[in-house]
Amino acid sequence: MAQSSLTETISAGTVISCEPCLCGDFTLYFCRNQENFAKYIEYTTYDTKDFVVTRDCIVIPVHLPKANWLISFLSSIEAQGGYDNFEIILGASNEHEYRMFARMIPAIHKKLKVKYVNIEGFIKSKLKSDLLTQRFIANTDRCIVNVKKFILLIWALEHGYHGIMSLDADTAASKSLVSLFSSLRLNYRKNIYIGTSYERGDITTIADDCRRHFGDKAKDIFQSSDGKIVYTWFFDAPFYESTDLAEFFDRMSQIHGSLVKWLMTIRYEDFEHTIFQYWRAIEKGSVFFDTQSFTHNFLPESYLYSHLATIYDATMYCPTWIYTWEFLHQPDILAALPDVHMLSHFDRMGLYL
Repeated sequence: MAQSSLTETISAGTVISCEPCLCGDFTLYFCRNQENFAKYIEYTTYDTKDFVVTRDCIVIPVHLPKANWLISFLSSIEAQGGYDNFEIILGASNEHEYRMFARMIPAIHKKLKVKYVNIEGFIKSKLKSDLLTQRFIANTDRCIVNVKKFILLIWALEHGYHGIMSLDADTAASKSLVSLFSSLRLNYRKNIYIGTSYERGDITTIADDCRRHFGDKAKDIFQSSDGKIVYTWFFDAPFYESTDLAEFFDRMSQIHGSLVKWLMTIRYEDFEHTIFQYWRAIEKGSVFFDTQSFTHNFLPESYLYSHLATIYDATMYCPTWIYTWEFLHQPDILAALPDVHMLSHFDRMGLYL
């Protein structure tokens, strides 16, 4: 999965042509006039320090019975604005769902840039594995959601996206998303993950499942000072930079013999972002900040206003989303945490369209 560098630095005032240029497996367009350049950068965000053009996307695994939450999320993005600098990639389970979403979404959401991926079809045509296809269709070990997330990450990487945000459809935009990817990159480059060493049976199962992908290397590195596992799931929205993601998939392929053999091991408890965080801790020196002393029995995905304020004071880390329930009880939290762009677990509110 190794890839060429896809980030091109453009000097101020450079005049370049709108001609296709192949770079590895990807096509980039360099524009020699302002009009064409504007069309290209419509799909990008920038690193303002060096004026680096990047292509960003949000990947979402979708399922027809939960299409109401997807429509709600996309409607909130349109209502809040700031959606011109990223694309949305929807991962449907099979051809039937692919066709349904490809007909339905453009009829409802005309402003957003949306693409569709047939996950089953990708496994058959690109990964060429009958065994993985059968496992996916049968939902063996309840693997389907996490396999879909990993396939979407692979697809986005192969199609040249630099910043990739992965989330579920039960989300809502709380303000304009114009600076979303800037905030995601800022947090990513802090190289820190926030979580708790609070012990509960399901947390232990998830952590052990995710750690098993690394063998002995994972024995101690993700533990707090007293030897407990720090659980981080959904404190912040999952985000990946393409260079690291390519290295991650290369490493998983190396450890397990191939990418397909690794994907064959994925099951319900294998949270894709947790596995990636563990890899970053091993290979990139990421550290874990344990909040258990003041968050007590709260999990990272449902931290309170007071917890988030304390975390920010200690680490200068502001998540890009917060739990919807906490926002509904204390809406002024958005004023205190200005980098929050979205609300998570919107489906847990008892609110229906």
